[in-house]
Amino acid sequence: MNSRQLHTRRVPGTHPEKWRPLTLVAAALLALFSSRELRGQNDAAAAIDDKLLIVPVDGPIDSKKSSSTISKVKSWLEREPTINWVIFEISSSGGSHDAAIELGDYIFSELRNKTTVAFIPDGAEATGVAVIPALACREIAMGPKSRLGAGAADPGSVEEREKARMAVELYSERRKRSQLLAGLTVMPARETVYSLRRRAANAAGRYVFWYQADLNNSDPVERKSEYHTAEKILGRDELLTLDQAKAFEYDWVRYRGIESGDDRYKSLLLEMNLILPEESVFVVGRGAIKKKNLSGQGLVDFLNHPLTRFFLVLGIILGITIELKMLGTMIPGVIAILCFTLLVSGGFFPESGSLEPTTTWFEVVLFLVGLGLIGLEFGLMPGIAIFAIAGALLCFGSLIMIMVPSTAIPGGEQLNLKEAFALISSGLGAAAALFFVILRFLPASVSDGIVSESSITGVPDADTAEDSRREKALLIGKAGICESPLRPAGIISLEDGQTLDVVADGEFIEKGERVIVREYTSTRIVVSRIEETG
Repeated sequence: MNSRQLHTRRVPGTHPEKWRPLTLVAAALLALFSSRELRGQNDAAAAIDDKLLIVPVDGPIDSKKSSSTISKVKSWLEREPTINWVIFEISSSGGSHDAAIELGDYIFSELRNKTTVAFIPDGAEATGVAVIPALACREIAMGPKSRLGAGAADPGSVEEREKARMAVELYSERRKRSQLLAGLTVMPARETVYSLRRRAANAAGRYVFWYQADLNNSDPVERKSEYHTAEKILGRDELLTLDQAKAFEYDWVRYRGIESGDDRYKSLLLEMNLILPEESVFVVGRGAIKKKNLSGQGLVDFLNHPLTRFFLVLGIILGITIELKMLGTMIPGVIAILCFTLLVSGGFFPESGSLEPTTTWFEVVLFLVGLGLIGLEFGLMPGIAIFAIAGALLCFGSLIMIMVPSTAIPGGEQLNLKEAFALISSGLGAAAALFFVILRFLPASVSDGIVSESSITGVPDADTAEDSRREKALLIGKAGICESPLRPAGIISLEDGQTLDVVADGEFIEKGERVIVREYTSTRIVVSRIEETG
């Protein structure tokens, strides 16, 4: 009786047709369970609210890089509790052992309830100490020309290597990777290392890895029955580095059919069998990947770029300054208003990589109040410096608040307080320098076009240069009384009733004192105090 006959033999008293529906149901459940086991954690992606976070780890992993990366991940997880997938995109070849272990321990322990993936893109490498956080991840994905392992980086001191070895072996024990191979990525081999491929499938992996001593002490007959021929993979005092093919062969890499370039994320998610909407996939430093293609996001990012903000701040400060100097001109004031509108418009919308805008109506109102105080000083109550100072401080502070987010933004490129202060200060300095150039060094014909004679109250425009010179000559030597303190600029009234904007010659002059016009150019009228004689 053959096996098929044995399998189909009917037991007396039974009716196979009766049990067939139950058998089919059981087979379907078994198939479903097996399918889920094969896919592993991927089924979690089927949840509607599932989100994924991609965390770039570029360059040497030092204490600053490790702390910053951990902080950004924590911030994102607090803001998006349904992030169940965290992919660390690693492109690094060294750094500090302690920093790499700190990052690895965070991934291994604090993210144990998340599906973590170390992704090494095409042409990149996770070598040196960067292998530590890579091995801490639950899964590993590699591009075609990527590398994982020791690389050519300095292995560090014996104490550092031993500490790193203990860490990666701990990670690998939990991740069901070879502890021996993991240790060899940070600690040189004490003797020759061999790989032996199993003849039969095994849940622990297709290969076992032995030192020379283990190979020598094994039973040749038993070894031949269980394994294929041993293959030398590493010599004494050598460190282990794997390409994609070997990493996959040794059961370290699960995902490898990944494209390079801008499509790498989409390709990786496809390889992982993750079907998520683009707005649910976040990249630290950029935000949701869908934002890249949103209409208007490019404009927002342009307006929020530090260089753009610098020129907008420059336009605001310079426009306000010229307008206060030339009351009634309007053009500088309009330019300042336009620059301020663009500045706050960019801040009202989240920049790529942000979850919140940086600007609220509070900052706008604060700036307008400050501007009102400055206008009060120059328009209605000249000489009381406290209003101008308070207004300037309010404007300065509001501009900083516009550029700095009120809450921590995970991974964004937004300015911090120090950077915003430096940017506005540099804009203030540049505006002062440009204003000085406009008033002092431009040719008279250009200056006359910028500052017209009509900006001086009581002095009409001249039709010709000769008329202009005549008007100037008539003003020189005239006496008047200070209507406001000259510190050094202020207002005087001439004896004939004319009101002039003037500048004191080298000293402050109090309100009510008598002065005389000493100089009159296209840009300013200079006066000096008339000393009273007893």
